[in-house]
Amino acid sequence: CEGNKQVGIFLSEKARGELRDNQCRKNGFSGIWASGSAQLTAESNTCEGNEYSGIVLLDNARGELRNNQCRKNGFGGISAYGSARLTAQGNTCEENKEVGIFLSDNSSGTVQNNICRYNKYGIFVERGSKVTIGNNLVSNNRLQNVVDERR
Repeated sequence: CEGNKQVGIFLSEKARGELRDNQCRKNGFSGIWASGSAQLTAESNTCEGNEYSGIVLLDNARGELRNNQCRKNGFGGISAYGSARLTAQGNTCEENKEVGIFLSDNSSGTVQNNICRYNKYGIFVERGSKVTIGNNLVSNNRLQNVVDERR
């Protein structure tokens, strides 16, 4: 899944997908995208050099993301929007232009045991998000390691 105009791997509506050991590089938008009510399990994938984010969850999508490498993307490593539910464990999100892991809108879930370094922001949680953050290695980000607007 390399060099596509939009997305390397796309799940929508009620799709269910288990993605392992994929290389999703240099796509016009993101490496992996799940929207609608899709249920995604992504493990040990490399998502790099995509114009927007390595992995995106949108709407009511649910994603269990483990041990993925998301680096050198135009916005972020992992991004969750809408009412997406994210479980991110053991991922490495580094050298993204803006953020390692981003949660927006009413997204929720758990972000733990991830490495977020060499981004502008390591982990960024917007005001409406409901997420538990713990035991992440977040360091060497240009502006701030963790931004939590819920406080």
